[in-house]
Amino acid sequence: AQMNHFQWEGRMIVRDKTRWVRFESVPRLTPPDQVIWTGIVMDITQQKDLEREMERREAFERLLTRLSSSFVNVTVDNCSNIIEDALRKIGVFCNTDRAYVFLYNEHKNIVSNIHEWCAQDIEPQKDFLQALPCEEIPNWMNQLRDFKPINFPDISKLPDTFSEERGILEPQGVKSLVVVPIISEQRLYGFVGVDSVKQHRNWKDFEIQLLRVFSDL
Repeated sequence: AQMNHFQWEGRMIVRDKTRWVRFESVPRLTPPDQVIWTGIVMDITQQKDLEREMERREAFERLLTRLSSSFVNVTVDNCSNIIEDALRKIGVFCNTDRAYVFLYNEHKNIVSNIHEWCAQDIEPQKDFLQALPCEEIPNWMNQLRDFKPINFPDISKLPDTFSEERGILEPQGVKSLVVVPIISEQRLYGFVGVDSVKQHRNWKDFEIQLLRVFSDL
């Protein structure tokens, strides 16, 4: 029978950690009709991580292009649909649980959740977040009024200065979030953000950049 070069690539548990490995082996026939396989095993985890990161970057660039294109022909009639479709794309790309837009009413000093996307099995919160007094989220609003993003990798570890905000976020099941202000002509108009409910997240720079672009759009 013909003996072929063997190659296999996949994931294995090595010392309780998942690693990517590649097996390469060549058969050799020795008397009397014995087959000896000689080869190597390579740990290619770093290579796979780099490939995955490059794929994410390319997907990020494509998403930026699609978002920008969708807002080119925005009108009063289709604006809501475009925003909600953008939230869905952002939520799916970030592999997170909620994405949303809040409007800030400076005169009444309130914020309202005007658009929301939720992943499957995630409880919507939009109806509970209407006309929320800014006095109930003071440090949150101070940060946004200074045009700074809000990045909470772990809600449970927020300092006491954010106790009011933690009291609102924890009942929603939020574990991590990142929020970016909506700014126009040096005025705060609201904010956009994403929540993670199922797991804690350290948000990547390009995920925050994606929210910034959406905010500008």
